[in-house]
Amino acid sequence: IHRLGADARVEAQLDPASLDDSACDELLADLDTPMLDPAELYRLHQDDRALILGELAMARWIRALHSHRQLHEVMVGLWTDHFNVDSGSGQVINLKGTEERDVLRAHALGRFADLLAADVASPAMLVYLNNASSRADGQNIPNENHARELLELHTVGVDGGYDEGDVLDVARLLSGWTVDRRSGSMIFRDAWHYGGTIGGVLDWNPGTARGRAAGDSFLDHLAHHPRTAHRVASRICRRFVSDSPSDALVTDAAEVYLDHDTELAPVVRHVLNSPEFAESGGAKTTTPFEFAAASARRLGAQVTGADDRRAATQLVGALGAMGSTPYRWPSPDGPPDLGAAWMNPGLMLA
Repeated sequence: IHRLGADARVEAQLDPASLDDSACDELLADLDTPMLDPAELYRLHQDDRALILGELAMARWIRALHSHRQLHEVMVGLWTDHFNVDSGSGQVINLKGTEERDVLRAHALGRFADLLAADVASPAMLVYLNNASSRADGQNIPNENHARELLELHTVGVDGGYDEGDVLDVARLLSGWTVDRRSGSMIFRDAWHYGGTIGGVLDWNPGTARGRAAGDSFLDHLAHHPRTAHRVASRICRRFVSDSPSDALVTDAAEVYLDHDTELAPVVRHVLNSPEFAESGGAKTTTPFEFAAASARRLGAQVTGADDRRAATQLVGALGAMGSTPYRWPSPDGPPDLGAAWMNPGLMLA
């Protein structure tokens, strides 16, 4: 920052692909499982949960210590929490790595509309929230879990202006969005999909769109909804500024979000260039992962070989004692980004 200046540093971090991260990539290449597709992962490792989850956590830890793309890592962590999937739940174990690679990392600083569409259709999320088995054909009533969390947690929020009838309609829209068991890829089964016409949810008009296209149209509508803009802006402001950012900062950030077609990088730039951010030193309580990573970086800890990886594995285990095992938050709401959640004597002692 002293060498480049704060503005130039922010701009460089907002374009992570421009930053050489080859040294970090070499460390990640020693891990066997994070880059494997679901079918290959299952074929080679047969649901070895300890290995798969351990290496996912290790990859995140290596990036926290060694990646030059630190802002990107923060945003990946933010969206991992926002679109939380408990990777120890059922068959999610073979799907989480692909979701992180192809969804969260690919869109962390891109358009939220693209991120939302990709995550709603990700096999990990479809399995975790029971949509992979959801049908609305014949007498079948679709499972509402995915629809409810999409509205309540991922977009407009619990006070977003929808009702129980809307939740059922969204569940109907997502019926037939399922997962191919052999490949672990998302597929759309038209035979399982609701055959009626749906419209009017949060003022959405499907036009002539039907089937999968109607669901995609609704997701784009949700991403551009003013309440989603406010919720995304609040999440980013809370991450970088304080647990209670000013209404003015959130409102301005939401306007930037809508003015830039849901692009996230301009929103982050706006927040990082704000006076509130400049004055926010010490306003946030670190999460256990941040605390451990920051401590290791200050001590100059390195992950350069097998012995270092074993030691780092122990540290990942210690995060569990602080209530923060990576990828294992047990409920869809994800780990809280509020200091009060992490300030208790047992956690501090750990």
